[in-house]
Amino acid sequence: FTFSAGENIPYPPFQRNPLLWRMKRSVNDAADGITTTTPLAKRALIHERTDHKKISVVPNCIDTEQFAPDENPDAQGLSLPDDFESTTNVLFVHRLCEQKGVPDLIRAWESVNYDLTDCRLVLLGENALGDRQRRVVKETDSIIWIEHVPYQRMPDLYNLCDVGVLPSVSMPNNEEQFGMAVLEAMSCGLPTVVTDVGGLPFVAQEGETSFVVPERMPSELAGALRKLLTDAELRERYGENGRDRACNRFSTARVTDELRGFYEELSG
Repeated sequence: FTFSAGENIPYPPFQRNPLLWRMKRSVNDAADGITTTTPLAKRALIHERTDHKKISVVPNCIDTEQFAPDENPDAQGLSLPDDFESTTNVLFVHRLCEQKGVPDLIRAWESVNYDLTDCRLVLLGENALGDRQRRVVKETDSIIWIEHVPYQRMPDLYNLCDVGVLPSVSMPNNEEQFGMAVLEAMSCGLPTVVTDVGGLPFVAQEGETSFVVPERMPSELAGALRKLLTDAELRERYGENGRDRACNRFSTARVTDELRGFYEELSG
């Protein structure tokens, strides 16, 4: 009996029920093996008094052939301005909401765009922002909101942009578990900016593929974005490192081997 655990907060507040705790403890004790996608999720299980020996970290994977650098991406049908490729572009991919740090990103962008007028911010996802943030997004010429892009076109969008960003924040019942959008961006050769929340620092590497900044600090977020937007050599180096990390650590083949090894060890 095995299962994969997705939580990275031990006993989150919505689970503060003694009966539920006993049920979780019973299931965890009964399992022969458990996989998690990050070391943080493994630590959460250990805090819930699960035997560390039965927990293996097997991360999410990425198709590095589908998500790959492309010098000639297709912009047709992506709802982008005609002159989009003439600017340096930052891409956010996820639901537009507080948990993903979008209000902080908008405040950071106001600072960045004050100094750098040849840059754009692309927000891709369902818009769940409040009225004020919606108004700022609508009225700011350098911000482009796109509600949906077909998944098979996502590599084109990543390759049309220059920097990926995911500034998630901690919530009472949830933290960013992994950050697939960050991994997709890295696999396409983009440098990234993320916050030190949940599994993001595991996927990205501070000083190698990414800037990892404190959560809920728009000034730090703005500083990291500004460094990447003004330094093409830094973008290139971080982007190449991100591509290498995606291929060497998170490729489908690599993760498949790890998962196969997990089951073979249990059944051996």
